[in-house]
Amino acid sequence: MLWSDKNCKAIEVIDENFGLHRIIWDKHVKEISELTTREMLELMRNVLKLEKFVKSKYNPDKVNIASLGNRTPHIHIHVCPRWKTDPWWPNTIWSQMNKSIWKKLDEKSGLYFMSGCWHDLNQIAVPVREDVFMKEQSINASDEWDDLDEICQHVGLARNFPIGTGRLCPDGRIGRLSVIKTHRRKGHGRTLLNGLEKIAIALSFRQVYVHSQRNALLFYKNAGYVEEGNEFSECKTPHQKMIKTF
Repeated sequence: MLWSDKNCKAIEVIDENFGLHRIIWDKHVKEISELTTREMLELMRNVLKLEKFVKSKYNPDKVNIASLGNRTPHIHIHVCPRWKTDPWWPNTIWSQMNKSIWKKLDEKSGLYFMSGCWHDLNQIAVPVREDVFMKEQSINASDEWDDLDEICQHVGLARNFPIGTGRLCPDGRIGRLSVIKTHRRKGHGRTLLNGLEKIAIALSFRQVYVHSQRNALLFYKNAGYVEEGNEFSECKTPHQKMIKTF
C-alpha cells in the first residue's frame, strides 16, 4: 500500500502487469455514481495523485485509467503505465497480445528471425542470455533479469536451437544483444541489430542507444553509432554509451 485516504487506498500491484497500480474504495459500492459528490472528489483526487506518481516513477509513453470490478462489484481504478514497446500497444492491456513475427531468412541457412514480445520470445532469449552473459561473462542473475523484459520488444535468431537475441527498451535503449559463441562472426549480430532498429523506426523512435562493451565498439561504430560521454562501469565491466539517430 502506498497511502490511504478517508475512504480509499492506493496500492502497487506486484503480481500482475509491470507498473500496474490501483485506487481501491474501502466499501463495496457497485458504481461510482452511487458515491456522494464529496466521495467522488476524494476518489478522483487520489486517482490523479496516483497518475502523477506513476508518471514520475516510470516515465511512460501514456497512462491508461480504467474502472473494472465485475466479478465482485466494487470500485477500484486501475492506473496503468504504457509504453510503445509493450506487448499490447496501442490497445489496452486487457486485449490480446500483438502477434510476434516469425520468418525464414533464407533456405540455405535455415535460420528463422523472430520479433515480438517476451511472452513469445523468452524461449529463444533465455538460453542465449544464460550462455553468453551468465556463463561466459559471469554476469549475476540479479543483474541479467529485470522487469523490463515484459515491456520490451525482442528479437531472436534460431535454427533448430536458439542462436541470438536482443531487446528494445521503452527509452530507446538496445540491449542484451548476444549471439552464442559457436555462431559468431557470421553477421548474426548485425541481423539482430537491424531488426531492433526497424522496430524502433516503426514505433517512431527518433534515436536509439546502446551501452557497448569495449570489444563491441567497432561493431556499433560500423552500424552508425556515435560515442557519447565518458566510459563507465556496468556489471563491473567498462561500457560506453553510443547513440544512433534516424
